[in-house]
Amino acid sequence: EDCRFWDRVMGDRDQRDGDLAHAIHLIRASGAAERTLETARAEAAAARAALARTGRGPFHDELAELADQTVTRAF
Repeated sequence: EDCRFWDRVMGDRDQRDGDLAHAIHLIRASGAAERTLETARAEAAAARAALARTGRGPFHDELAELADQTVTRAF
């Protein structure tokens, strides 16, 4: 049933009232959002670590801040 739902709203682009709430429910119930955020945090940490190994250029601080903002911004 969930696959048919995703096929309809994403594949067929047939979106109806209540679909957004149902999609949010499915994503939260699956744990996908939490796993995605964990992965994003790990990637941001890796980016900051790589940046720390480089010389301080004119955009060093901005790039470090960007890595943090990608995982702390609110939607």
